[in-house]
Amino acid sequence: MNVDRNSSLPLYRQIAASLRQRIDTGVLPPGSRFPNEEALRQHYGTSRITIRNAIQLLADDGLVEKHHGKGTYVRNDVVAMEMGALQGFYGALRRTGAAVTTELLTCDTASPPAELARALAIPAGTPVRRLERLYRVNQRPLALTTSYLWANVAVTFDQAASTTVYGLLAAHLPLNLKEARWSIFAEAASPRHREVLSVPGGSPLLGMSRTTLSEDDVPREHTVHHIVATLYQLHLTVPRDARPLDDDFLIPQ
Repeated sequence: MNVDRNSSLPLYRQIAASLRQRIDTGVLPPGSRFPNEEALRQHYGTSRITIRNAIQLLADDGLVEKHHGKGTYVRNDVVAMEMGALQGFYGALRRTGAAVTTELLTCDTASPPAELARALAIPAGTPVRRLERLYRVNQRPLALTTSYLWANVAVTFDQAASTTVYGLLAAHLPLNLKEARWSIFAEAASPRHREVLSVPGGSPLLGMSRTTLSEDDVPREHTVHHIVATLYQLHLTVPRDARPLDDDFLIPQ
């Protein structure tokens, strides 16, 4: 992003927006040292005070941190979650020790597309409850999640705002939850994602979909997470397969 000297937007704000994009897209990864003022001054062709104002704006927004005697660093807010047990997204985030907040954006009834209906094992067009939440970590947007529940899980906006999806299922189902089936994929940010997650157009998002079954093997909810990839890590622990491992060691010649 180049600065436009004819724009009504102050130069320092233009530069801050350019640097923010480099942070959000991972060009300046979390924990990395920020370019020094002289390098930025030469790159953007502006005064040192303009660069300082741009960096201060990023610091005020919590994107960079100044370490006395060491320089400025991109703030490291990467959340590393362990997957290996049945757990909700909110609880898993909280267990990392991060400062997590949520905001319920939508709570309504919708008719799911065919793919979602198959995931919930219901006829296409069957109404379901739809909940859309924004998750923030350390005040930065992390993920936009959309959950679909059987319509008989009738909840109000206030109930959904204060209760997780698994909490809602526990309150409305006489059965325990048995397992969650996950799929992981990559997806470019849509206009909705760009608006809510404050990411640049075309940014890659980490997509994770989850279908949770109750102990009678019936799917009870389906959730799709769209996560800012530069702020999230997923750790998996995989047990050794007891079967022979010849295919893992030998390549046929």
